[in-house]
Amino acid sequence: MSSSECTRLYISNLNFASDETELFDYFKDYGVVSVLIPSQTVRGFRNNHIRPLGIAYAEFESPEKLKEAVEDLNGKPFKGRELRLKPYVPYSPANVNKRLKRRNHLLRFRLNIHEKECPLTDLVSKVSVSNQQNESELLSDEEKAMADVIKESEFSEDTVYCGYLPKGVTDTDLREYFKDFNPQEIWIFRTKLTRSKHFQIHRHLTAALVSFETDANSHQISESLQKKKLLGKRIVIKPAYQAKIEELKQLSKDKAIAEKEIVEPPAPEEPESDKNIEE
Repeated sequence: MSSSECTRLYISNLNFASDETELFDYFKDYGVVSVLIPSQTVRGFRNNHIRPLGIAYAEFESPEKLKEAVEDLNGKPFKGRELRLKPYVPYSPANVNKRLKRRNHLLRFRLNIHEKECPLTDLVSKVSVSNQQNESELLSDEEKAMADVIKESEFSEDTVYCGYLPKGVTDTDLREYFKDFNPQEIWIFRTKLTRSKHFQIHRHLTAALVSFETDANSHQISESLQKKKLLGKRIVIKPAYQAKIEELKQLSKDKAIAEKEIVEPPAPEEPESDKNIEE
């Protein structure tokens, strides 16, 4: 059935307190024939109760009446909620597979964006080997997956990001792992990763930024070590975002200042009375 011949309307974002009579009256000026609000039975330990799903279906006299209802009422409030209206699409396994593929693609993209924007916390250590540091060259790259989330990102050519590191990994372990690329600075830190917005599942992951002094750039280093394990565990290696490098350096600097203030507290001021006595 094509959209031009459809007479069934799909309604979402429906107030849970709505009933079929109220919804029928709401569409009566558009030639509505019938209204169905599906629900589910929730089985409890002692009793059962029926809960609506927040959606509904409405049948109209003609496709023209349905189109008119969508144009006039889509996004309009009904019992405190803005209704979302669109022609009903019959079930088809092919359509389900397409939606699942798109959903998985968007999920992978969102996880990458989340990992990029995840705040850095719990700085563990910073080890500096070389006093001479070259300015990182920036490589511009655009990540396109959704029209409203297009961003231009800058990568460092001499620093890589290492994620999902084994618990308790040390600076020595990372230097041994990257020994073929002359590692220079190593920052080990922890990130907080949230897997789902519906379930509060949080994980603290150990990660690191490693800079190099070698002819190979960060992309080449990442590709050459994709299959190499660290302490028996496969890790994620990819070019580091320049913004995260600057953020981590600033965190390291702030922590060093805070530790110095704790070790060297300011000298107490002499009381005014003692000063007067000396004079």
